[in-house]
Amino acid sequence: MNQEVNIGTHFAKQQNQYQQVVNTVHKEWYQNIQQKLDQNLHGVVLDIGNGGVFGYNLTKLKRIIAIDPAFDETWQNTDKIQHIAGDARHLSTIKDNGCDCVIMQLILHHVVEKNIKLTNESILQSLKEAHRVLKPSGKLIIIEQIVSPTLESIEDIFYPTNFYLLGLFNIPMVKFYSLHHLHSKLHSTDFTQITTKKIHMGQWYDPLGGVLPGIIKIPTWLSPTRCHAIIAIK
Repeated sequence: MNQEVNIGTHFAKQQNQYQQVVNTVHKEWYQNIQQKLDQNLHGVVLDIGNGGVFGYNLTKLKRIIAIDPAFDETWQNTDKIQHIAGDARHLSTIKDNGCDCVIMQLILHHVVEKNIKLTNESILQSLKEAHRVLKPSGKLIIIEQIVSPTLESIEDIFYPTNFYLLGLFNIPMVKFYSLHHLHSKLHSTDFTQITTKKIHMGQWYDPLGGVLPGIIKIPTWLSPTRCHAIIAIK
């Protein structure tokens, strides 16, 4: 039985509730993310998994290409902003060497397949595509929730079971990574000058924010994940 859940359809349904969590429980966290993005963004920006929301200052940017699997035709294109349907693995509509910056904000844990092998291949493909569309010396900015190597190993062991059980309830699978694993993948796709910095997630955290937003919240120190900004140069 195929238990794959369409992530674009899922987030399209949850968009209002999720945005409410962003504006309340996770407000401080997203303010800290914006500060990091504003420090690094410039020129032509490709925002992967944008969701129709721009959590950074647009005024100093030349152009923004916003790509998301949950594409909504009501999102308005302007002279500065272009919305495109798609995902991190397939950026065929974006030309080579055309972007100054690429953003992957809290999306890598959603790039999943039916098993670990295929998931790892999809992550590599996503990073290769980001590398392809960046100009020489362009910047990939990954904002991601990170787990310890031990917890990642446990995730991998239970991946098939979790994938199946979540699929039964039409809940999308997630896969979190350790810093070492992501750094290894970035090096293997020819990124250089990789730097990492923690981003404070605030006092409270909604552990079901991407699945059933607004149901519960816990003190952030109880979360098994920690948010990091990973910046890699082409």
